[in-house]
Amino acid sequence: MAGTPPFVHAGFTLFYDEDTRSGPLMAPAEVLALVPQPEYVLYE
Repeated sequence: MAGTPPFVHAGFTLFYDEDTRSGPLMAPAEVLALVPQPEYVLYE
């Protein structure tokens, strides 16, 4: 993210079907613990 332009914001998408195939879906606290912290989180 260091070289990312200031108008690009960090986001994170979790897919209920695809992301649970290998284990439980990340909890909100786990997502917010990511570095850099996402400004937008989409559960789809």
